[in-house]
Amino acid sequence: MRKIILGSALVVGMVLAGCGRNEVRLELEGLNGRKVRVWVKSKVAVDTNVVVSGGMVFQNAEDGEWVAKVVTNNFLREERLIVKPKPFRGVRSYKFSFRIPPEPKFVPKGTIAFATNRDGDKNWEIYEVKVDGTGLRNLSRCPEGSDIEPAWSPDGRKIAFVSDRNGFLNQDIYVMDADGSNQVRLTYDEAKDYDPAWSPDGKKIAFVSERTGKAQIYIMNADGTGLRCISDGTASDRSPAWSPDGKKIAFVSDRYSTPQQGNDDIFVMNSDGTHIVRLTEDPEYDFAPQWSPDGKYILFTSSRYGGQEIFIMKADGSCKMRLTVTEDIYEWTPVWSPDGLGIAFAKGKGDDYDICIMDRGGREVRKVLDDPYEDRDPSWRPY
Repeated sequence: MRKIILGSALVVGMVLAGCGRNEVRLELEGLNGRKVRVWVKSKVAVDTNVVVSGGMVFQNAEDGEWVAKVVTNNFLREERLIVKPKPFRGVRSYKFSFRIPPEPKFVPKGTIAFATNRDGDKNWEIYEVKVDGTGLRNLSRCPEGSDIEPAWSPDGRKIAFVSDRNGFLNQDIYVMDADGSNQVRLTYDEAKDYDPAWSPDGKKIAFVSERTGKAQIYIMNADGTGLRCISDGTASDRSPAWSPDGKKIAFVSDRYSTPQQGNDDIFVMNSDGTHIVRLTEDPEYDFAPQWSPDGKYILFTSSRYGGQEIFIMKADGSCKMRLTVTEDIYEWTPVWSPDGLGIAFAKGKGDDYDICIMDRGGREVRKVLDDPYEDRDPSWRPY
């Protein structure tokens, strides 16, 4: 028997006597009754994504590369092994073994701001609600146009948002106090401005503008001054998200699209626009990146399985794993809870979307609100 130790994971290859077949086992150590999300892929198990507490066994395993991933509230790891052709006689067994450390429990708390059409399809408003579904109230209270894409400031005292109250084709960035008062317009351009994102120190706001005819990422001071473009002009760049240390910005770009195949991927760059690195590379669309509070992980939404589902990956782009598994329902625009243990997102289809929350391992999913309206763009208030 040969053992290879990689970090806290243990991969063991064993050869046993048997009846001419291969099997792949996945064992999880240290769970103590807890459940974790597991993803396994091979030629046969094209995509096995389940929540388990003990392990899994794949009988009559085909040869080739197998990949296993495990995610919990404080653990994300990927391991690979090569399964050889079946033996003429006997059983050849391969084993993935993950040692799971103790994890903190996700306890939902705080409030979430979101956009909703409950006041009319032409009058989207910014609301907030406690995570237990109580305390629902309208913050933006503007009947002239629609207010969407709320983003809490790092200190929880202000909300940046997008509004077309000055013309349907003229979205601009606004900011208001946490109670909805003191609404101030920050951008004044005839083109669309959207996707506001606060810097970690609360002094700057990144956003997207189409003022050059192409979506580009800009940065301005929190009062609207000091505007500058950090995109390089070669592609459409959107959805900026600051790293917790303020040194990098994750974003979405179509810079590898072709006339035959449109394609949005997740990239990261320095906060001055330099040193662009590609994190995802898939023919489908990846969008809406969000850094975890500790800077180790990035959430994003992807259409690579046909719908729109939430994924997590390490900040360097490795170990991508699907957290939601409902191809007929869309889950998108995920955001982190301030403690990094929970995720809020919009879930639904058609004209009915609800704000939901789950833990970082893709478990304990529940709706914050369950109504016939379209609720989207969640933003968790810092606490």
